[in-house]
Amino acid sequence: MTAVAGASPEWARPVKVPAADRLLATTYLVVRRSGLRDRAVHRTWRKVLRRLGTDIGVDDPHVQGHALDAICAELSGTTAPAALEAAVADAVLLDGMLSLPPRQRFALHAALAWQWSVTDIATHTGWTRCQVHRLLRAGLTTVTARSRPSALGTPP
Repeated sequence: MTAVAGASPEWARPVKVPAADRLLATTYLVVRRSGLRDRAVHRTWRKVLRRLGTDIGVDDPHVQGHALDAICAELSGTTAPAALEAAVADAVLLDGMLSLPPRQRFALHAALAWQWSVTDIATHTGWTRCQVHRLLRAGLTTVTARSRPSALGTPP
């Protein structure tokens, strides 16, 4: 992939993931990784979404915390606590990644999932190494801040 000077690549368009989509993705991830069978996963997920009601479209970190609390309450008797905790941690990281601006999201994904170096990211995107460093630092700061219990509306 090569970058043309002055033009943004297709993946770097200014696309913001809506709050409702982030909430649906994170709640489904937790329920899916709970170890339930397919039918039970869908039934539990729908039950939690009905409980949330109109809060689904609200862009408030406390709604995410309430959704995760509702899922944990629903799954507490059927899922091992360690598995549930790991699923919630993954969901919080997913929400943090989806809340990032596209360039930060791409830089973090390339560095973490594809294990690209700063030089690799700069080469593939046409950004300078300094820009990549800034994007990575800002993305990590945002994801870290969003993953704190106080940011989710739950006590530490």
